[in-house]
Amino acid sequence: MNIRILFLILVIFSWACNSNHSESTEEDSSLIAKDTSKFNIPKPLGFVSDFSNVFNHEEIKILDSVIVAFGKRTTNQIAIVTIPLEMVSVDSFDVFTLNMGNEWGVGQKNNNGILIGIGFDHRYIRIQNGFGIEKILSDSDTKIIIDNEFLPYFKTRDYFNGTLNGVKALIRKLDTLQGNIK
Repeated sequence: MNIRILFLILVIFSWACNSNHSESTEEDSSLIAKDTSKFNIPKPLGFVSDFSNVFNHEEIKILDSVIVAFGKRTTNQIAIVTIPLEMVSVDSFDVFTLNMGNEWGVGQKNNNGILIGIGFDHRYIRIQNGFGIEKILSDSDTKIIIDNEFLPYFKTRDYFNGTLNGVKALIRKLDTLQGNIK
């Protein structure tokens, strides 16, 4: 059995049993939707696209400012999208966020982007890394960040601080791996 399929089954089983979020950043090319027209991918609202209306205006400004500052300093891009239940099923969440990141052009020419897809009602989070980021940020790094930085806050419904904490942890990890520490 293909290791990725086995991993996907384990992730889904773990999520179903523990009601935890799960993620992996490496995408099997067979999972990429050949026909993206089946997804109604909305236009981004900015670096933070809160389609679930979870964050208030100030929280979006704070998240946006952290992301913009990081992008200016490194040229890496991060986008956050909250995805309501009516936008996509949990079964299509991974493919949807992958196609969303590609369609939105997160990471531009260098594929140095990260799209953080959060389905609070789905109880699911997915971090999609561009090929440039995949070379330096491993699946296990991303899983540790989700488990240790995002989820503790999400479990108490503190979605803003969980997202901010998770984004800052991703930035710290990328800075360390890319030698951008000042």
